[in-house]
Amino acid sequence: MQLPAACAPPPLLHSPSVADAAAVAVESIAMMPYATSSPTTTPTPAPNAAKPYSWLPDGSYLTTVADQIVDQNNNAVTMHGIAWYGFGNPGTDMVEGLQAAGDSQVEDFATVVFRMKALGFNTIKLPFSFDTLNAGSIRPFNDGCNLASVDTLRSGLTEGGKVVASNAVFPTNPSPAYSGMSCNQYLPSDTMDRFLWVINYFATNGFYVVPDWHPGNPSSNREIFDQTSWQNNYVSLFGKLISTYPSVVGKLVFDIANELDGFGIRWEATSGKPGLQDIYLNLLPRLFAISKGVPFMIQGAGQANLVNWGDGFVTDPATIQQNGLSNPNPFFTALMATSYVNQVVLGPHVYGPSVTMVTSRISGAGLWNRMTVSFGSKTVTGYCSGGNSLWSLVNLVAYMHNQGAAAGGHTNINSWIFWAWNPSSSDTGGLVASNWLNIQWNKVDKLVGSNPSAPDGMNLKPWFYGP
Repeated sequence: MQLPAACAPPPLLHSPSVADAAAVAVESIAMMPYATSSPTTTPTPAPNAAKPYSWLPDGSYLTTVADQIVDQNNNAVTMHGIAWYGFGNPGTDMVEGLQAAGDSQVEDFATVVFRMKALGFNTIKLPFSFDTLNAGSIRPFNDGCNLASVDTLRSGLTEGGKVVASNAVFPTNPSPAYSGMSCNQYLPSDTMDRFLWVINYFATNGFYVVPDWHPGNPSSNREIFDQTSWQNNYVSLFGKLISTYPSVVGKLVFDIANELDGFGIRWEATSGKPGLQDIYLNLLPRLFAISKGVPFMIQGAGQANLVNWGDGFVTDPATIQQNGLSNPNPFFTALMATSYVNQVVLGPHVYGPSVTMVTSRISGAGLWNRMTVSFGSKTVTGYCSGGNSLWSLVNLVAYMHNQGAAAGGHTNINSWIFWAWNPSSSDTGGLVASNWLNIQWNKVDKLVGSNPSAPDGMNLKPWFYGP
């Protein structure tokens, strides 16, 4: 496709992550359409249409078309996700929370996955680091515990006071089944093998899986500064996953690196640190060569005096100059000329004030304009060269759904990932209480949005609402 000099075909947009100590963290997913001199949105193809791009593999895949992530049948994909960290923490070597509680609802990995599924989540984000995965740790997790009955599970996964819909069916966790085993007896003992197995287990149970390079010890983890080793480790991990579990393609999206502002990394190389544009442009073609059916999320950097860590996609030259921002335009210019541009997803984060400690542009028009300048406008035009925790969430939802004064300047953003399942997250808390058992229903309600107590939610649908 020949494009005018002013504009180029954009990648998919993975929008904000919202974090607030008393509330939630949400990552949402939307897409940027092709852009021309007069930007128009490319229509989403009908289901079962031909491949949108000739280079896509046969069988399952995910790619981007217009403002949608689509699967191999060209069906639009909506992701309602949650993060569960632990593989980025040396010494944990697994998702957190599987402590010896004697209760499979907390201790047994497969049971926790089932609980997430029953709450309506269909996407999991799995932070990892290479120092954890490559440590060669051999650690069994099997332990005797009491397997929760179906009645016990149903009770813990039904919000008090809610009427169970007449057509609601309590879900099952059909593949694989581990009845008769002790808790976690089925888990591989090697950390790397266990991480790949966990990815496949989620995918087998219908989840979209988003592995995310995200060390739990960023102040001491320096592996990203050795780019030769870091990129080789990435290629090795990705290649081993695809070769060991090829069926994960179609359920897999890789989030390349989390919030590199925390490492002092900017779009351009500076002070002996690698440039973000070079990190992406060197790594992505190597991953794309291994599998052309896996999208790659990228986050921005170097614009923290205007937007949050993990955002950083402001490309307007005047705004960049006025605010002294790192400039992503050279990256985008190079990206648009690549063969893998339609496999790239932008992943900006948006946090509430109890995390950022800022007091401006945190709600209403200030927040909405900030998000539009950085990433929202790219859902319409593509890339062209040229406080209160609940209040923060309500404002974000209004923006994502184009409601009221937040409408305009972007398309609806319907997919998201919530940070986090883990109650140990110091900034946000978790979806479960400190005992890892009790569901924080006030947070679930704010994600549901289909009941009178949460009209401004994000369309999560726990099992008891019915199909």
